[in-house]
Amino acid sequence: MTAQTIARPHPLVSRGRTLEDTPDALGELRRSDDLGITPEAIARNIGIAHQRLDDDGYLFLPGYLHRDEVLAARHELCRQLADHGLILGGDSVDDAIVIPGATLGVKSADLARANRALQHLLYGADGPMIRFYRALFGEAVRHFDFTWLRLVKPGMGTASHCDLVFMGRGTHQLCTSWTPLGDIDRTLGGLIVLEGSHRRGDLTDDYLATDVDTVCENRHDGAWLGPDGARNRPELATGAITDDHVGLRQRFGGRWLTTDYRAGDLLVFNMVLVHASLDNQSADRLRLSSDSRYQRASEPADERWVGIDPPAHGPQSARPVIC
Repeated sequence: MTAQTIARPHPLVSRGRTLEDTPDALGELRRSDDLGITPEAIARNIGIAHQRLDDDGYLFLPGYLHRDEVLAARHELCRQLADHGLILGGDSVDDAIVIPGATLGVKSADLARANRALQHLLYGADGPMIRFYRALFGEAVRHFDFTWLRLVKPGMGTASHCDLVFMGRGTHQLCTSWTPLGDIDRTLGGLIVLEGSHRRGDLTDDYLATDVDTVCENRHDGAWLGPDGARNRPELATGAITDDHVGLRQRFGGRWLTTDYRAGDLLVFNMVLVHASLDNQSADRLRLSSDSRYQRASEPADERWVGIDPPAHGPQSARPVIC
């Protein structure tokens, strides 16, 4: 089954720019539910899954996760967000309607850690997520202890990037699971991946050799040297390739691929696939999703993302270099 062309009545927008809506510029993610939607079925077809992940840089598994478990994690998250004053509570809590002007006064990683339903969904030892990775890696699995929650308000989404520049200090044989926590159509702004970009080392090798937490120790201003250039503060080293996703596609070739996601869908991809997100064009709803990372337990892990309280990005994770 190959990627299909998208026909949309309204333009798709990413980082404030309208994406080209032509068959050679925009397409549908290749579905891999033909491999099965249970851990047992995936295990039987793991050779095909490996080949497809190598060919495409991603696996899109519609309906692989239990929808009721995803919605339970969403409900618990929405209750947390309402308690912190970010969204409306009451009967509409699961709609994730943003309160105008509200900000989240707590780290999203702390919310993820306290959300038992989400922890079970992503990391339960006998759950479909961990069983998928056991089959994929052929051995025991280690997951990062840090969970990235994406709480995207109406407005611009995520700029294009590859994950390796954020988590490349251990094994590079990692995978990301992007999990929509609810139904996410194109208006709400789901993930987009750039077709074939994982094979464009001629364009990405210099970028992929960088680390967002590298600091120039010989600079008087202590400039942070991330993939997007030198910055004076570590929080400004975003790891982005560019905001211009139209120009990026024209330079790389291929198409931007996406779909209308549903709770229960799973998108798995490698560390060198260029991806971004559509803008949230809804009037007042949060787009809720999570990123989690998995690797072979036998291989070294990036120390920024493991442990009881992972250090994550910032001065505490600085890697000095001469530049």
